[in-house]
Amino acid sequence: MNELLMLYGLIIAPVIASTISLHKNWKIGGYITITASIITLLFSLSIFLRAENISTKWFYVDSTTASMFLIIAATYTLASMHSIICIQKVENFYLPPNHYWTFLNIFALTMFLAVSTPDLGYAWLWLEASTIASAVLILMEKGKTHIESAWRYIIIASTGLGIALLSVIIFGFVSGNFLWNAHIAGTSAVLIGVLALLGFGTKAGLFPVHTWLPDAHGTAPAPVSAMLSGALLPSALIVYYRVYLAVASDKLFIITLSMGILTVIIAGILLISQRKLKRLLAYSTMDVMGLATVGIALTYYNPALIYFVLLLFGLHALAKSALFLTAGTLKRVGLDEISEIRDLVKISPAMAFTVVVSSLAVTGAPPFAMFIGEFGIISQLTDYPLAFAAFLTGLVLSFLALNYWMVQMVFPSENRETPKIKFKDYAVPFFASLSMVILSIVAYAYFLWGWFV
Repeated sequence: MNELLMLYGLIIAPVIASTISLHKNWKIGGYITITASIITLLFSLSIFLRAENISTKWFYVDSTTASMFLIIAATYTLASMHSIICIQKVENFYLPPNHYWTFLNIFALTMFLAVSTPDLGYAWLWLEASTIASAVLILMEKGKTHIESAWRYIIIASTGLGIALLSVIIFGFVSGNFLWNAHIAGTSAVLIGVLALLGFGTKAGLFPVHTWLPDAHGTAPAPVSAMLSGALLPSALIVYYRVYLAVASDKLFIITLSMGILTVIIAGILLISQRKLKRLLAYSTMDVMGLATVGIALTYYNPALIYFVLLLFGLHALAKSALFLTAGTLKRVGLDEISEIRDLVKISPAMAFTVVVSSLAVTGAPPFAMFIGEFGIISQLTDYPLAFAAFLTGLVLSFLALNYWMVQMVFPSENRETPKIKFKDYAVPFFASLSMVILSIVAYAYFLWGWFV
């Protein structure tokens, strides 16, 4: 099949699903959304494996875009499948339940478009649209905290994107167009880069513009949290990466590197003091986005490092989706506080497996493939001893903090009653963790093959 037709199919599937989902019967919307997500996954996998560039007026697909398609589609599929279970557990809807499916499809669509457009103006537009769609999804369940979190998210994210829009406008004024394949140098390049880093970094949850992240994750439905963490934040960073390619300089390299390292360190510190599981996972996402930002900064000297960043994004999407979906399952049975969650081995060995494997993977523990991505980025920092030491300290802190809390949850500390949870309620995160193990095996085989050959 022609690559361009597959690309159009990838875009059209969520459009059709979002329209059909307006039907009052929410189950119809659910099944059509799952179908659409699987279609996008198959098309994105085919585009990824063919490894052929697509360039039109409206789309540009290279290896980076193809990888992001696959990451977004995988997260979209996991979220839509788990949503069938999740939506049945909601007791008080703020909006009609069929609207959930409509906006879930729109949310996925905005991310597909944001990472594939060659025009920075349209990329900004689609990221702004993703803010609206995801904010509506956060509001699906009625409650004061949901309204407050959605409002705070809209205000902070839109303010950040306002700064990003300023960078895009200056970019267009200096280069004469908004195509990200331009090359800009001098003072204006640094100004564009800094504004873009602050603006798109707000959507990516980078320090110090990360404050919306824990509140939004704490109240959003678990599938929405999975898509925010696994797909939206990486998409925002990829848009910044496109800007960075056009305006990169020594000064911008230092600023981007510093912001990434600070994000990792602050996330590690905040992980220590968390008491609610979903907020803990939100700060873990912040840590990974900081790590990816460091990788993006280092592409100034080694462009091939973007592949390690994309590997991080892929493993993180699967692992963090598994963790968020598990957290949502536990929250539905009244287990929200970390101190309340104990003896997961007794509740369900499969759930305990999901939590342990996913938390180790997302913190870069070998033998999971995220270790390859982390090692590839860290090894490039050895020429900067202070940055290397600070970065490594933040990573170790994050590793110890997240896995400490996960160990507390998995193993028993005292005799207590445990709730009964059916396997179907956490089947999706369990299979997501298995997929992550398989992907790790494939990644190691690929890199070892390249090393021996």
